[in-house]
Amino acid sequence: MPIRRSLVFTLALLVSIASAQIQLEQTFESATFPPVGWAAEYTGTLFWERANTGGYATSSHSAKFSFYDASGFEIQSLVTPQFSATGANDSLSFDHAYATYFDEVDSLIIDASTNGGTSYTRIVALEGGPTVGVGMVTALPTSGAFVPAASEWGTKRYALPTGTNKLRFTAKSAYGNNLYIDNIRVGQAYVNDVGVQEIVYPATFVNLPLARTPRAMLKNSGTAAQTVPFNITMRITGPGGFNYTSTKADTVSVNGVHEVAFDSTFFPAVAGSYSVVCFTDLAGEQFRANDTARATVAAANANFGSNGGIADLLYYFTNSLAGNGAPAQPEFGWKDTTGSIDLIVNGVAVAPITGDIDDGYFALGNVFPGRTFQLFGIAADTLIFVSTNGIVSFREGAFDYLPAAIPSGDAPNEAIYPLWADFDFSDPDVPLNRLSYKIDGDLLIVTYARAPRYNSQADSTDYVSFQLCMRFAASHNSNSFVQIQFDQSQTGSTFLDAYSRNAFAHLVGIENFDGTEATTYRFANGSTEIVHGPLFGSSLAVTLGPAYESHISVDLRSFLEGAYSIALHAMRTDLSLPFSQPYASLPWSFAGAENVSILPDSVVDWVLIELRDATGSTGRAARRAAFIKSLGAMSELDGTSSTAFQLMKPGDYYVVVHHRNHLSVMSATPLSLGTTSSSYDFTTAQSQAYGSLPMNQLESGVFGLVAGDANLSAVVTASDANEIFAVFNSPGYVFEDVNLSGIVTAADANVVFTNLNRSTEVPSAINSSPHRKTTSIKTKAASSVKSERKARVAKRSRHR
Repeated sequence: MPIRRSLVFTLALLVSIASAQIQLEQTFESATFPPVGWAAEYTGTLFWERANTGGYATSSHSAKFSFYDASGFEIQSLVTPQFSATGANDSLSFDHAYATYFDEVDSLIIDASTNGGTSYTRIVALEGGPTVGVGMVTALPTSGAFVPAASEWGTKRYALPTGTNKLRFTAKSAYGNNLYIDNIRVGQAYVNDVGVQEIVYPATFVNLPLARTPRAMLKNSGTAAQTVPFNITMRITGPGGFNYTSTKADTVSVNGVHEVAFDSTFFPAVAGSYSVVCFTDLAGEQFRANDTARATVAAANANFGSNGGIADLLYYFTNSLAGNGAPAQPEFGWKDTTGSIDLIVNGVAVAPITGDIDDGYFALGNVFPGRTFQLFGIAADTLIFVSTNGIVSFREGAFDYLPAAIPSGDAPNEAIYPLWADFDFSDPDVPLNRLSYKIDGDLLIVTYARAPRYNSQADSTDYVSFQLCMRFAASHNSNSFVQIQFDQSQTGSTFLDAYSRNAFAHLVGIENFDGTEATTYRFANGSTEIVHGPLFGSSLAVTLGPAYESHISVDLRSFLEGAYSIALHAMRTDLSLPFSQPYASLPWSFAGAENVSILPDSVVDWVLIELRDATGSTGRAARRAAFIKSLGAMSELDGTSSTAFQLMKPGDYYVVVHHRNHLSVMSATPLSLGTTSSSYDFTTAQSQAYGSLPMNQLESGVFGLVAGDANLSAVVTASDANEIFAVFNSPGYVFEDVNLSGIVTAADANVVFTNLNRSTEVPSAINSSPHRKTTSIKTKAASSVKSERKARVAKRSRHR
């Protein structure tokens, strides 16, 4: 767990001559700290400092008290210079940001003096703690040194005694996390004062390729409602002369804060650094300092890439997000956990453990005799250790809960980090949890089901579910592949929120035996996202493996009954085809970005090809869209190349062919696939496909996929005919055109009646997501649940 935290305030002091309303103003933009005229009252080390972040990200600096580093009971003050005495209606306002470490209660005390500091009167004592909106708390607890995002600021305003001419800001440490204060102002509020509180998007990082609408948060700090529309402008500049400008007209109520969505879409074309500025233009504006917000945004494709190594040190990564631009993508497909060996069930270790179920590990031993896993060109040690903190290592002792950047010579090394973070399976707030592993042939499947994140709060939704798949082999001609899956449907809302805010340290990646080589997919240090690979947004799969050139390919041949012509001994090409694959919707839910600008010759239609390492859909290893041509050959998008599956390990796979309105078929046996293309012809015999009667005979010695599944149910019934009758004589690329003629006619209905009650013989052929079976998790007896969480301070102190 992280070591220390701090509290930061952003204050700017200027003796204002622009308006008689303001007696004191401090923004901390001057490099001098404490600012000229201010005084710091302290002994020992000064923990007040100037921070490189400003209120609501509208400025560059603030004042910060580093509770993260200050020991408990440390008390230090910042004192303003003497200013003109306040009147009856004057007040103090300032922006602030604070998050605690776990549940520590730091304090900020504000006192006012009417005699230049000889004596003081208490104005307010603001306390920290874990609850946002209470006291000075603006963000949830974080184990890293707190650095606020633009959205993690708040504003306070307090009436001052008449005659106030000096203020004192006192920080009292409980060893919590950082406090920031900014934009300190003494005087009367302006009547007309609006500004940009936050650039919501783009703020820090843009994951390419992605088109989204820029958004900003507008705030009215004045005393008057702004009912006449005024302009808010967003400008973004970047590499290659990129220039985006959009202006919106809006209104805002007194004390109103709301989001403005701009009209145009921000779509950066290339990776690089982009400058963002957003500003208001209000007629009669009295305070311009808060009108403008700025941000510097990095744009890159975090969905796929490499570690930049060479030869056996080169690893690529890619994820399953739609349209990520990668030459190949994995698919999310949770592996069946039936038959798994339990390590932890419902907060109880059911196998020998070193340490405990908060910070511990299980020794699996050599579960693959005669087979190994290759990491960075070297076969890893044969013993396997599974940590409660999301580490699977080939070295004993891997249970540290505090993720660090890799590569690093510090242990753990020779490890896979499916999600290295601080988990606590003893958390009574998440009583249903499980850690298990399964040996499925040469595949090791390690499943963290509802793994509770270590925290100090009573929260039943702070958990995550993820799964690691590793394939072992007797010999290697390349590095072994790793697939990691994150199940959003089995992940709690608190965890997802903390993930989105980078509020806890976590790492996803792989590392070699001595900590000199690594590939990092994602890393956040508890406050900042450093490596940006996404884990959620939907359930997601990530693959790490050798170069894209490491692939498997297959030459497939099949016929579609609807398009087959006995006279031609081939299929017709009557359809006007779309330029993009048509399998994104249910029941396929295929996220591939396959598309062309020109269709190759002799293409009949798009098909969806699937590889399985077992017969059921839980064995799904990969899918991709391809073309099927008039003579039955299936090809890459160029119309000639064999269908290739990138980042796939050579091995034995069943091959499934799906079509929009024909019944799916699967190879009768697994095919041995490698980098040299293998051939398989479904057309030569009924026995080429899995099942007893999977295809139709189209002519003597020729077989093809059964036509007629207009409603995508995987069974041909009268309902398919009803679908056809409902769109009779409709032209176009539609499901109901089962004979692929380009128009829906009685001939399509005749196809249905000919094939009535035929069904696919591919197991789970039309599931929109892989069929998921899990061993039930029984609730343990209430008496076995810890009545109290162990002391967080004790755990934290071990690493201070």
